[in-house]
Amino acid sequence: MNKRLFSMTCPYCDHPFEILKETVLIAGMDPGQEERIQNGTYFSHVCSRCGRLYALAYPFYYRKPGSYAITLAWDKPEKESPERVYSCATGEQFTKLFRILESQADWRVVFRLERLLKQKYNKSVVFESFDSNKSMYYFFVDSDLKAIHCKTKEK
Repeated sequence: MNKRLFSMTCPYCDHPFEILKETVLIAGMDPGQEERIQNGTYFSHVCSRCGRLYALAYPFYYRKPGSYAITLAWDKPEKESPERVYSCATGEQFTKLFRILESQADWRVVFRLERLLKQKYNKSVVFESFDSNKSMYYFFVDSDLKAIHCKTKEK
């Protein structure tokens, strides 16, 4: 794990501050940090001046050896990474992709099903989980949990 001091500004009250954040996280090294990514709080910050919650974006690299790597606002290419590297522009994208890959779902199927559900219900759709034993994808459509059976081709 590598830490770096970042200079940031609250988007609501323009309060400048510095914050020490991890820039590299390897799977299994800090399960608490992985849980924060999973539950969507890792890239969140509460301003000490105005008290508002907002998303942070800073260079961050997560690697699950033998599976994948995800980058956020990472401007330098990784040298010879044996895993597939996914790049994200926002913490929200990073968290979504992390949850999809950690559940061992096919991200292409998740995005296709999300699009289809949004078209069908005209409501917000959020990926919840994937059950690989049953080939079931679970989504929240507004607050209703929907299950979709979707067999994917073996790689």
